[in-house]
Amino acid sequence: NYQTGSGCPSRFDCDLVRGHHKPTGKPIGHDCAKLALKKDLPTTPPKQNFQSSVEVPLPCQVQTLNVGPNCKCNGENYIKSIDVSGYIVDCQPFVHNPSGDSFAISFSSYLEGSRSQLVATRDDATSCWCDNILNVQCCIIPPAALATLSKST
Repeated sequence: NYQTGSGCPSRFDCDLVRGHHKPTGKPIGHDCAKLALKKDLPTTPPKQNFQSSVEVPLPCQVQTLNVGPNCKCNGENYIKSIDVSGYIVDCQPFVHNPSGDSFAISFSSYLEGSRSQLVATRDDATSCWCDNILNVQCCIIPPAALATLSKST
């Protein structure tokens, strides 16, 4: 583990650290505390069980979506969302770009309008990224298949 909150992503389990040289004081950012300074709070987020509120009877198609850069670096620009045509059923939860930046992926899907929104949150730093490639694989039901479903009901 490195000091100054830049060594580990936010989902790193500090309980796995058995000893390290730094930080020498109270942890900052994503730092793991020395055992002597450790709080009794859990360091990893609770597991989330996602269940769709809509039963989707159609097969989805795996597609690679490019989120692209978020090179607006003035301010805290570590989150980017893109609109996606179709209904996202599931996506990779964590990805890296070629520069090695880490991202957590979330999404919202809407049957009305056959659209979804994908959100990439950089979780190794609260800063922008300028790499043009940030690919995420998602399983998506195309709008045409959703239209067929709505006509048959």
